[in-house]
Amino acid sequence: MVPIKSEKVKINPKIVAVYWVFNPDIKILTLSLKNLVSEVSEIIILDNGSKNIDELRKLVSKLYPYKIEVVELKKNLGVKALNIGISRAIEKGADWVLLMDDDSIYPASALKEIIRAYNVLCRYKNDVCNKIGVISLPTWMNRETKSIFKTYHYTWQFSGSLIKVDVIKKHNLSINEEFFVDIADLEFFGKIHSLGYITIHFMHGMLIHKSGRKIQLPYILKPWKKRIWTSYTPWRYYMRVRNSIAVLRQGYWDPYNALRDLFLSGLVLTIMYGFRTFIRTFTLGVAHGLFGKLGYLDPKLLQSEER
Repeated sequence: MVPIKSEKVKINPKIVAVYWVFNPDIKILTLSLKNLVSEVSEIIILDNGSKNIDELRKLVSKLYPYKIEVVELKKNLGVKALNIGISRAIEKGADWVLLMDDDSIYPASALKEIIRAYNVLCRYKNDVCNKIGVISLPTWMNRETKSIFKTYHYTWQFSGSLIKVDVIKKHNLSINEEFFVDIADLEFFGKIHSLGYITIHFMHGMLIHKSGRKIQLPYILKPWKKRIWTSYTPWRYYMRVRNSIAVLRQGYWDPYNALRDLFLSGLVLTIMYGFRTFIRTFTLGVAHGLFGKLGYLDPKLLQSEER
């Protein structure tokens, strides 16, 4: 664990939002950008070869073109897009980088409240402030609490995560591009936590995040009732299995939550695509995860298509 030195805190830090997009829902992206465009210094959009790139260009030209930069990557590079965006944000002198998915909406004014509360925390508890590497906005609301911030051992998604640039620069951190998409967030934040930094969640706001395809299926123990489940294609499930195994081997995720996630999403996959598809996808994912065979896999090899 690296010792963390006391650092001076900027009252008005420069925040750059980095979006990685792939065939985005323009309506959702419009709401998201409108909520953030006045809250941050600049917005960088990394487009992973979207088919609706013309709509994206029109959207940006209608909003604040002088404040939003679109970087067209021409093809889907996965999480490499985030590394490119973070590097550009650092070049622009960002103090914090806010990572966002194209299917997430950051609540209006939340970012200002977070920075205000963070500055107060740093004024009175500098020892805690210096350990903070990530400020995350949860996608669910905890039971009511008067606490503004709450410490968590894990950060499980890029979207809505405010990352301190000094931490990235000091330790030369980058996102593992071999993960391509899923679970890369757990691995990246696991690195940050292993260096002695912590994640705090802002408890007075909630990120609207549409993760995967939502369907209604029965409860496991109460089949007469239905609940909303997240459905992944065979390709996405393969990625989750493979990358989860890799993260477990690194010790960045606890086995209970990892296996629970794979079991529940695998159950939905079985219902949607059949038991044979589940077995083939799960087995391939486990094998590749154990032997470290990461990187991109063509969805067609699993008879799967991505949006």
